Amino acid sequence: MTNNNIYEICEKHLIEEFNNTGSDWRIFGLTTFSDLIHIESIDLRKSNFEKIYCINIINLSIKALIQKELEPIKLTGNYQLDKLQINLPLNQLKEKHKFIWYEHYLEINEASENLDKFLEEIIDYSLYHKKDIVSNTNSYFNLILSNGLKILKRIINE
Repeated sequence: MTNNNIYEICEKHLIEEFNNTGSDWRIFGLTTFSDLIHIESIDLRKSNFEKIYCINIINLSIKALIQKELEPIKLTGNYQLDKLQINLPLNQLKEKHKFIWYEHYLEINEASENLDKFLEEIIDYSLYHKKDIVSNTNSYFNLILSNGLKILKRIINE
C-alpha cells in the first residue's frame, strides 16, 4: 500500500469524525489529548493491533499539534461566541492535518523493530510524561505520532 493510500485512510477517518462532532476538540487542553491517546493505545494493545485505534492515535496526535499551534479555545459562557471560536473549517483542518502528517511520514523509514516497542513508548509517554507536555509539546506529540505512523504502516503492509 502506498503512502498516499495510508494517508487517505487517516484523512477519511478524520472527515467522518468531523462530520459527527465538528471541531469541538478545540476546547481540549493538551493533557486531554494525552489522556485520549493513552486510552486508544491500551485499546490498540488489547485488540492485537486493530488499525482503527492506531488511526485514532495518529489523528489525536495531529490534532494536539494543531491545537498547540492555534491554542485551545477558552470558553466565555456565551454559546454563540464560543461556537464561532470553536469552529475550524474542514478545509483548514484537512490542510493542517495533511501538512503535519506528511512532514512526519516522510521521516519514517521502514521499521525493523517490534511493534510492541513502539506501542509501549506511546503508552509510557501518554501516561508518565504528561507533566512535560507544556514545556515540550512538539517533541512529546511528535514521538507519539511517529510511533503511531510506524505501527500503522506495518499493520497495513502486513
